[in-house]
Amino acid sequence: QGLYKLFEGDVKLREGDLEKRNIEVKRNALRDRSKLWLTRVIPYEISDELSFHKQAILNAFEDFHNHSCLTFVPKTTETHWIKFIKGIGCWSYIGRGYSSPGPQTLSLGSGCYSKGVVIHEILHALGFQHEQSRPDRDRYVEIFWENIIESETHNFNKYSHAYLDVLGVQYDLESVMHYGIQSFSKNNKDTIRAISGANIGQRDGFSKTDIIKLNSLYNCHLRGVGWSAWSGFSPCTKDCKKKRQRYCFSSKLEDCPGVSSHGVETQYSPCSTDDCYAPIDGHWGRWSSWSGCSKNCSMGFRSRTRTCTDPSPLHSGKYCTGIAKEQQDCFVKSTCKPDNCEFTSGSYCHWVRNRNLNYHWQTHKGETKTPATGPNGDHTSGLDYYIYAEASVPATPNDIALLTSKQFPPSQCRCMTWYYSMYGKTMGELSVYIKDDRGSRRKLWSKKGDQGSKWISGEATISNVSSTDYQVEFEAIRGPSYHADIALDDIYFRETPCGAERLGCFNDRYGRALPDLIVNLRDKIDWHDMQKTVRECACTAHEQGYKYFAVQFYGECWGSRDFIAYDKYGASDDCVSGVGKDFTNFVYKFTD
Repeated sequence: QGLYKLFEGDVKLREGDLEKRNIEVKRNALRDRSKLWLTRVIPYEISDELSFHKQAILNAFEDFHNHSCLTFVPKTTETHWIKFIKGIGCWSYIGRGYSSPGPQTLSLGSGCYSKGVVIHEILHALGFQHEQSRPDRDRYVEIFWENIIESETHNFNKYSHAYLDVLGVQYDLESVMHYGIQSFSKNNKDTIRAISGANIGQRDGFSKTDIIKLNSLYNCHLRGVGWSAWSGFSPCTKDCKKKRQRYCFSSKLEDCPGVSSHGVETQYSPCSTDDCYAPIDGHWGRWSSWSGCSKNCSMGFRSRTRTCTDPSPLHSGKYCTGIAKEQQDCFVKSTCKPDNCEFTSGSYCHWVRNRNLNYHWQTHKGETKTPATGPNGDHTSGLDYYIYAEASVPATPNDIALLTSKQFPPSQCRCMTWYYSMYGKTMGELSVYIKDDRGSRRKLWSKKGDQGSKWISGEATISNVSSTDYQVEFEAIRGPSYHADIALDDIYFRETPCGAERLGCFNDRYGRALPDLIVNLRDKIDWHDMQKTVRECACTAHEQGYKYFAVQFYGECWGSRDFIAYDKYGASDDCVSGVGKDFTNFVYKFTD
């Protein structure tokens, strides 16, 4: 479509909105009063193809009439008007196209007929941006760049005060102009989330703050013809100038001496020295993509970085607080370790099934034979093998299917992860046990009842096996009827407790941030593999019930059983390979 394309999902761009140098939109509709409907009367036309949905548009108009000074009227002889069409999707231009006489289209395609959606698109046409484009948004919402479709990241850009006028109104999480939590998600995970945990992305109608902003932008406190109030001054430019605008309510420009042909007067003013060189505090830019895992076939770590450049500190402004580099554990999903099993080739690896002929584990591809139960394919690709216990006849209620591992040698602790499917209205129970060398069983994990149609990740820490050989056993119990197929896939082991989250590198003092010395491992340090120290510290901390733990001075394992201000002495960059140096903690937290 050449220069005309959808931006931020529902914004149509005009020629000139696209800056060719960096393919970003010059977002200045709110700052540039020329794009407002200056007389506060908005002519409209509704195409015949929307006749069945005309009432939804009229209902939206009624809300504008009830809450503002704007009036929507059927188009007669006006040179600019909004034309509602049934296009593909919901979209609108931003503001009035003052330089191009004729209809300005606004699309209400399939699924766009709720009052809140219609109000959202009309607000675009009146000059409003998406709420999360505001320059102050990072104080209120967090953007999860790693979950956004790569080609759509521009939709989450924020814009400076030079382009957006926030009208002196607070950020509005309840705005009808705010994105929802999974907008443009590539993996069904959140792309934007309120820091406070509040809900965002409603499309029911105006929020209270939406109404305040609408009335402020259109000067609804002023009546009659003549000038609007002056806007606030823009930020100072590099040459220390600022500007403000006002617009003429009247369709007769002679009512407003000095007005431009577009109905706007612009006033420029020099900035004071204090304004021009005011301190600007730095703010973090977006996180980089995660690096690859540091290990090809075991537990490793990956990292990502960010820079203090959004904006950079200027005129003695403060540098960003927090860390510039973040690390987290990673584990390459591979059967290069003999204990892991993906069942890909139809093999059970080292796992052994019980001999119950009526109800037992079996390898399978694709859907199970009974509708409305079982997975549609394996967890990884949907095309390979997984194992499942078939609940159809000859299986009967409370039949048991066992899957038992080989015998493992003693271990301080391990994390076992797997994927399971428990979909069906008469679902039974799936449990995981540890069985010692005497045959005694101890339950680690259990789920009962319908868990939905998707594969779900399960995990359990294997502990208290440092002095005995042991086996792992999955036990499926068939439900009361045949809608009860239970499936397993991708069973992995790693030599660390489950749920140890990296919190980062922080300074310490003699008044310890983490008060307890759990164990001193300095005499066991392997300088070629510092992760051994981290793993032993993690296992000991988990076994003794600690919530937080840290490695300091390369081999001291410190911890706290309760929440603690682990960062009270500030962030540090004096850590290496997941351990802290002298008086530096690399801190971890158990999330389970």
